[in-house]
Amino acid sequence: MNYIAEIKAFHDLVQIKQLSSGQIALWYGLMYINNKCTWVEWFTAPNLTLELNTGLSRSGIAKARNVLKQHGIIDFKQNGTKATAYKLASLANSKQENIQNNPTMSNSTQDSNQVGNQIGVQDSNQSRTQDGAQSCTPLNKLNETKQKDKESKDVKASKRASNNYQEIINGFTNDEKLKEAIWSFIQMRINSKKKPTDKALDLTLKRLKELSSEVSEQIAILNKSTMSNWTSVYPLKQDDFSGNGNKFNKSINSAAKESRYDYDKIQERIREKMWSG
Repeated sequence: MNYIAEIKAFHDLVQIKQLSSGQIALWYGLMYINNKCTWVEWFTAPNLTLELNTGLSRSGIAKARNVLKQHGIIDFKQNGTKATAYKLASLANSKQENIQNNPTMSNSTQDSNQVGNQIGVQDSNQSRTQDGAQSCTPLNKLNETKQKDKESKDVKASKRASNNYQEIINGFTNDEKLKEAIWSFIQMRINSKKKPTDKALDLTLKRLKELSSEVSEQIAILNKSTMSNWTSVYPLKQDDFSGNGNKFNKSINSAAKESRYDYDKIQERIREKMWSG
């Protein structure tokens, strides 16, 4: 059987016989099952399978198959408690035989098919062209809108994170140099792909306060972590407090030099880094 040819022939018959939706559904269900059976002449189909494939009840199946059998569309044999056996008539072959026996019908059918095919091809081409042109523009606009929305969300998230950092830092100290050292530490974390969360920054500053209450020493500790790419802060070693040249004082002086730039610029660089990362 030719599946498509049978469907076309069946729909021609539907208009003539005025079949109900249940009868149409049963025929499609039987066609589907027979196709799975590789188009055997007789095949069995349990009522439960037909109910699932057609949406009909058992009594609905019985009524529909009786009507289809009366029209010569199907045949069936009940097997007691076993599944009913079905046979599908080839509607495409029957239609072809009728056309061959009626030359007038044959010419009419050919003309109708040619006109139908031409109209179908034209409509299909026009539809594809129109649909393609119409769907392309909205899709591009949708992608642009999504991209802008994403960029806007990223910018807002970056600004929000920077503002949160600012609030935490202002709550920790009023010393401008110490603030700059903290921003340098944050920027190092972001450059290392280890951007601190608000909670992590707050805990780091609490740890810093535990290590030292002296601002100058806090700056030295932060700069040590920044230069070493550490994610946290640690106490300065004993060697940093003694020895030739007073290493601790050198560390403080180095920290002061490192922090002699506007930390607003650091904030801006952090925002740019979070945006690009």
